Amino acid sequence: MSDPDPQIVVLSADRPLHDAHHDALGHAVFAHHLARLVTEHVPAQGLTMGVFGSAGSGRSSVLNLTRSYLELGGQWSVVEWNPWIAGESGPLAASLLGAIASVTLPSTAKAEGAADKPEPAGAPARAKVLAPISGGSRKLAVFVDDVSRLPEPGQAELLRAVSALAGTPNLVFVMAFDRNGPIPPLVEKLVNVPIDIPEPDRAALQQLFVDMLRPVLDVERDAGLLDEAYWAQVATSGIDHFLRGPRDVTRLANAVLATLPAVRGEVNPVDFIVLETLRLFCRPVYDAIRRWPDAFLLPPAMRRAETGQLGLTQELHERWRELVPVADRPSAEFLAMRLFPRLPDVLGARQIGAEPEESWRSLLRICAPEIFPVYVQLSIPRGAISNADLQSRLDHIGDANQFAATLLELARDSSPDAPQRLRAFLERLEAHLEQADGEDVASALQAVFQAADDLLRREDQRGVDGDVDAATQIRRLVKRLVLRIDQAERVDLLEHAFGTEGSLASIVDTIVMVGQEHGKYGGEWKEGQPTIVSLSQLAQVENLGLSFVRDAAADGKLLRVPRMPDVLLCWATWNRGECRAWVARTIDTDEGLLNFLAPFIREAGMPSNSVRGPKVANRLDHRRLRPFLEPSTIVERVRELAEADERTENERQVMRRYVLDHELLQQASSAEYAEGDPGEDRYAA
Repeated sequence: MSDPDPQIVVLSADRPLHDAHHDALGHAVFAHHLARLVTEHVPAQGLTMGVFGSAGSGRSSVLNLTRSYLELGGQWSVVEWNPWIAGESGPLAASLLGAIASVTLPSTAKAEGAADKPEPAGAPARAKVLAPISGGSRKLAVFVDDVSRLPEPGQAELLRAVSALAGTPNLVFVMAFDRNGPIPPLVEKLVNVPIDIPEPDRAALQQLFVDMLRPVLDVERDAGLLDEAYWAQVATSGIDHFLRGPRDVTRLANAVLATLPAVRGEVNPVDFIVLETLRLFCRPVYDAIRRWPDAFLLPPAMRRAETGQLGLTQELHERWRELVPVADRPSAEFLAMRLFPRLPDVLGARQIGAEPEESWRSLLRICAPEIFPVYVQLSIPRGAISNADLQSRLDHIGDANQFAATLLELARDSSPDAPQRLRAFLERLEAHLEQADGEDVASALQAVFQAADDLLRREDQRGVDGDVDAATQIRRLVKRLVLRIDQAERVDLLEHAFGTEGSLASIVDTIVMVGQEHGKYGGEWKEGQPTIVSLSQLAQVENLGLSFVRDAAADGKLLRVPRMPDVLLCWATWNRGECRAWVARTIDTDEGLLNFLAPFIREAGMPSNSVRGPKVANRLDHRRLRPFLEPSTIVERVRELAEADERTENERQVMRRYVLDHELLQQASSAEYAEGDPGEDRYAA
């Protein structure tokens, strides 16, 4: 990818105009007309004018230019007052009267604070401030902007304040209102002269857009990458529809100016501008392109009617078309079909002239499968997950099996950045769950427990990716989901999630999590702190957990569950005798003993200087075994297994190390031999 062009590109700050020389849309002509109305046609008893325009249409620019023309005339004093800003510091009536007083009162009075702290409710204060105007010695125009930004109570307060001053001789209010916003009823009574800002000339808007893009378009043109005919076609027949005012022009131009240089030489500039147009003004189309690229690129498999795939593809396109406002649909479809020339056949539309398919790659068109990723990955760093990708996966959150499949797909992905993508997805999923409703919560929780074993096994095989392990992320997800439900319904929710092939390791860990809030399992109870479940509910979920552990033991599945020692530790906490009896039955045979010991093998720490014997990579920790059996009772059996020919060399090493550790424990004091990590025994039975 080429380096950004060194040419300096200046972005627009989208500020209102103050200088008529910079006007490109005819605002200055309209403002000059307003200024003439004020100077030549205002009656002696004053007037209130309302300037109406849609958001981004240039209302503030019109007010600024009108004020400039009045000041140039020299006959009128002008006050610029913004109630949206003034409302932060006190009553609007006081602020308005203070602004007027800053012009009408003598400088000595202002110095004494009379202008800063008037008494708006008092008639004497108002009379004092307005006397120079009503007496004819001054003419004053008050320009009031951002009225529509005020909340409804603030607008009502403002209109009452203006109404109290309206009708004062030689006083004119020029107020700006949002044409498309709610207009308070008092406006009709208060505004004597309502005037609409004329819609900007379409040709002028188009020219403004082209002028703003000139810095990057000239570079693309010089490089031979700009197809002038293609650019003219999409600009006039598609993009122009979405540029309804100067603010839209500025937003799109800024977006292109800021991002196109980063991929210069790697993308077709016209396609890039079209895609940015859809991103800013027609999001359903843009999101569909990001989420379902094959539905737009349309490889042969997506167009086969005999397999039913063509029908599915048409359904996908119908989904985004329904989300696009009717007024925008023709332009949106036109732009989508120009970006992806195979699309007209699928949409049943008239074929639009396009370049031969073999030229797409050389023209850097987005419709070339090799080029498409450059367009959509501009804002997606390696290992992250995009909003569109996230949303497409979350589309299945209401279907537990589908959503579990989504989690499993991420968990089993073997690509180099798969661990980062999985972690990013789980992190983003946590935030998304804040908006989940009851049904989505139940299905998502069910899916998490269905997929948890794969997430845990992946981590056991490959290690922890990043700072947060899988068990912690699963805990966070479960907690967020459960907290979305009323506490009285949480046990039923957990029972439903546990009972659908849920991960026994995560079931047990969830019980530990809720129990720790009550001071169990090594946790700390804090008075007054809310808990996920009540104490009586905790007993219910513990009984559920015990039931699932018993079932797994009876079915012969317990030895195969991830994090089996942690599951056994909870079983020993709930029913020590029952747990030990199962262990005794399981290790009755040599094969059963080996299968039981396998989950307790862990990486060895750095041995102390007093330790004799081989330094092995893995070892059996006597301390982790004690809640379930007495380690000394199996030493002789382990010694025999260590010399068995059918055992692997690694197994024999582990067994020999176990025997040696036992002998050392018998001989050495705890000061000479530090066995295991005390933190491993998280909650003793």
